[in-house]
Amino acid sequence: MQFSKVRRRTVHLMIAAGVVMTTLLLTPVASFGAIDISIGISVGAPPPVLPVYAQPMIPGPGYIWTPGYWAWGPGGYYWVPGVWVMPPAPGMLWTPPYWGWSGGRYIFNPGYWGMSVGYYGGVNYGYGYGGSGYDGGYWNNGIFMYNRSVNRLSSRILGNSRYVYNRPVSVINRSRVSYNGGKGGLTYRPSAREQSVANQRRSDPIASQVAHEQAMRGNRNQLANTKGGPQTRAMSTTNARPAVNNTRPAATPARPAATPARPAATAVRPAATPARPAASTVRPAPAATPARPAPTANNARPAANTAKPAPAANTARPAAEDHQNGRKR
Repeated sequence: MQFSKVRRRTVHLMIAAGVVMTTLLLTPVASFGAIDISIGISVGAPPPVLPVYAQPMIPGPGYIWTPGYWAWGPGGYYWVPGVWVMPPAPGMLWTPPYWGWSGGRYIFNPGYWGMSVGYYGGVNYGYGYGGSGYDGGYWNNGIFMYNRSVNRLSSRILGNSRYVYNRPVSVINRSRVSYNGGKGGLTYRPSAREQSVANQRRSDPIASQVAHEQAMRGNRNQLANTKGGPQTRAMSTTNARPAVNNTRPAATPARPAATPARPAATAVRPAATPARPAASTVRPAPAATPARPAPTANNARPAANTAKPAPAANTARPAAEDHQNGRKR
């Protein structure tokens, strides 16, 4: 009797565990995303207005435009430039992040990949993201079609009709406000379609997007309060990020590069220094100081001087002759 009770209790526990596991497996990822949002970043002050920037040329077919946005770091708000990204899989679209007012603070709602574009606060990010949905393109049998009216497309894509179409876009607001709710914020509420997307399965940003945001977080030139404002130029791909980031710091490593060049020139001077002793050895060579006595024309000069008194003897001779003549007389 006791054994049967224990057995029934064990069976009940196993059934309960199975129900819990089934619930976890069937729960959409969006539910966990909502939990992450509720414990995510919250700030007391709203983000700045969206900056104006130009979309770069698309790098190739299959890329999807992900617009720039304001993020929060230790230094305050910083700008994450827009970039063309290859989606995780064909058929997936990007829902941009946005800031929303809740509980007296501004909450950051991260972006995600999904089969449909969800709610992003009505923020007009431009280039197909007019505040609701995405009018920049759509998937057609595994090929992404681009709306040429809002995308900057290359001649390679423009020349292929199966990649391009032309259609006016819908914009629900013309404001550059970057947050929803709160003082001065947008008042757009999610539509029925956007509410249904919230229950669909979604994927987090890919690794290159995460690295892109982290790189901007560590770059003080991207802070909203930096002098002259952050760098807002969008990028063709996340691989172009280091090139953009190094435009300013590049001048710094250039100085140390010039520093070793000076010692190089210094090394040339010592090379010239031993050349001086070489020249000094040449000077003693012509220092034919002993050679001067050889052509001592000084000896020749006294010879010439002794030659002068020779005619003096001639004058002496007449003197002797006079004397002799005197005697003869």
